[in-house]
Amino acid sequence: MRVKVLSLALLAAIVALPVPASLALSGTFSAPSPVAQVNPGNENLRFLLQEAMTECTATVIRDTLVRFERLPLVVRLPDMPALAPESRVRVAIGRIDLLDVTLECRYAGPL
Repeated sequence: MRVKVLSLALLAAIVALPVPASLALSGTFSAPSPVAQVNPGNENLRFLLQEAMTECTATVIRDTLVRFERLPLVVRLPDMPALAPESRVRVAIGRIDLLDVTLECRYAGPL
């Protein structure tokens, strides 16, 4: 009976918090890191593998940061020359690792 009382007290404390329960349980109250936006999602990598894509088009956001056109994916291309924002480029897709959730890609030229 004591365990039930403690769990109900914990539930009442979580409901009373001014933040969503998912944030309360994860222990974080900060805004998402900008690195999280650059990190490719597993579902995006799976799509690239399923479609056997070796090259994609992307739009330059700034510096070496590009956004893929067919996917909600933003990556850095360190070998890309300085281009104006909103320029369209080709991105060559290299190794995709679903376990580490990493994507190797390089600048393949302007579009």
